[in-house]
Amino acid sequence: MTDYGQGNESQAWFLTGNIGLPFHRYPTSYGEYVGLAIRVGQDMDLNGDSPSTYGQKNLPPPEIRLRRNIWRVSFMLDLFLSLHLGRAPALFDGLRSATKYNVQQSEYATHPVPTFLHTVALCQTISRIYLHLYLAFNTPGLQTPAEKLTVLREELESWHRSLPAHYCVAVGNQSEKLDVLELNMLYQVAVILLHHPFCWENATPCATDALVEAAAVFDELLRRYRPVQ
Repeated sequence: MTDYGQGNESQAWFLTGNIGLPFHRYPTSYGEYVGLAIRVGQDMDLNGDSPSTYGQKNLPPPEIRLRRNIWRVSFMLDLFLSLHLGRAPALFDGLRSATKYNVQQSEYATHPVPTFLHTVALCQTISRIYLHLYLAFNTPGLQTPAEKLTVLREELESWHRSLPAHYCVAVGNQSEKLDVLELNMLYQVAVILLHHPFCWENATPCATDALVEAAAVFDELLRRYRPVQ
């Protein structure tokens, strides 16, 4: 950790955890390492939420991109581990707002892997779905189940509407790239997670229809995905 401030701290924590502990045997320990990476990333403001973080530092764009990528990978690992372990994300406070960690539009044009940025944005919405619907967290405007379904569905649909056409899977098109298929599969998982809590006792009839449709689309995407691998 002698290079504090150089952007490699979170990487060091991941390497320490990944080398020493098999995930299938020590998932909780992995969660601790990722949680630590999240806290280090927040302390260093790797995402650059404060204008002064990168505005006052003479850092080249590739270095800034590297730091933000480290933060975003930490963010996604935090989501996947929280889903796996059934506990709140380490980034709990940051998920109160739908726009807290939004990707800047200018980044999409310059990032070497734009699908990564779209995945990060989708994971933010999935994290909020998990937090509000499965962990029963309430915020102003997100108190009742109906409010949560309406607001979170709009966030998810807004993400999908903003997705460039060449990243949307076309019916009957068998030539999608692997990363595009994965992105669309993750979106269908998000739709399922959003509507699943509302399917019991037919309380929200449209929820069951949406879930079944998403499951069918996911199944189709999975069939396309296997030959591409």
